[in-house]
Amino acid sequence: MPVTGPGSCRSIAGTLAGWVRSAVAPVAPSQLELPPGSPLTVRTDDGAVISGRAVGCGPRLVVLAHGWTNDSRVWSRVVRHLVGEGHRVVVYDQRGHGASTIGTSGLTLSALAGDLAAVLEHVQADKAVVAGHSMGGMALQTLAAEDPGVLRARVRALALVSTACDGLARYGTPFDRLIAAGLCRLVGVRSIGRATANGFVGPLVVRPVVGVEPDSSDLRTVGAMFAATPARVRRTLLAAMQAMDLGGSLGSLDVPVLVVSGSDDVLTPPARSRRIAQVVPQAHQVLLPGTGHMLPLEEPDVLASLLAALGRGLAPAEAGRLAAAPVAGRLASAADASLEGAG
Repeated sequence: MPVTGPGSCRSIAGTLAGWVRSAVAPVAPSQLELPPGSPLTVRTDDGAVISGRAVGCGPRLVVLAHGWTNDSRVWSRVVRHLVGEGHRVVVYDQRGHGASTIGTSGLTLSALAGDLAAVLEHVQADKAVVAGHSMGGMALQTLAAEDPGVLRARVRALALVSTACDGLARYGTPFDRLIAAGLCRLVGVRSIGRATANGFVGPLVVRPVVGVEPDSSDLRTVGAMFAATPARVRRTLLAAMQAMDLGGSLGSLDVPVLVVSGSDDVLTPPARSRRIAQVVPQAHQVLLPGTGHMLPLEEPDVLASLLAALGRGLAPAEAGRLAAAPVAGRLASAADASLEGAG
């Protein structure tokens, strides 16, 4: 039952005020820019040009694949943390995103998987940790299903962040197909891109993809990246993800897998991550409380710590326990502060 009265009105007013502050707050440059590094240009067999960057020079390699309607900048905080800890990090723009072109194979998960394989070969990856966020995780799983030898030869461990292996077109209604088709048409409307680019409207549109305490610059960053992704790319790749059904192909994956999800993720809810952990033999799921879909922006330090632990050879479950400690400490501190404020 909804609660009304002065308290609830103040709460609503506070929420609206927060949205307004999010809309007008400036975006710090460090939120948008990767650390300096060496540019990468990878030409695929179908003529796509994949643009990326190698940062740092440590002995352990981490390769990061971003999600749908993002670009490599979404990993900037994670990259800074990893490089500071002595890792070499490679990030790249998925085809059709950022500075990367599409190629003749078009916009499919198989094409994205081929791009990832090409990047791993280009950088001569050996015992690398590879992380994929959202669509990047789906590209990683597609590579595991279609060409598992690449992972066996070049990868030590995988991290699947805020992603799924199936079920994106199921919304729990008899009209699932109609809803899925409608969403594809909606995200392909050019005016949606213009709206998310707007400094006031954009944060309101993308607010559901982050957790309970979003950073104002994160909202604007996510909106700007969505707007920068061509409408055809948004529409076509969403349809590809909705048609995806990889669960039956992952049972033979013999690489350690850490599955990371946010408790408040509305795009790929924790149940989707749990499904991956159930079908992959060496998988372990980590749930981060109070976070949404954009974990590279919301929990970059935790993600970086997880990836670094995998790079040191820790099993996914052990890496997950290490990452849980700082999260639990932060939640306890927040609870204490709340109690003090109530007192």
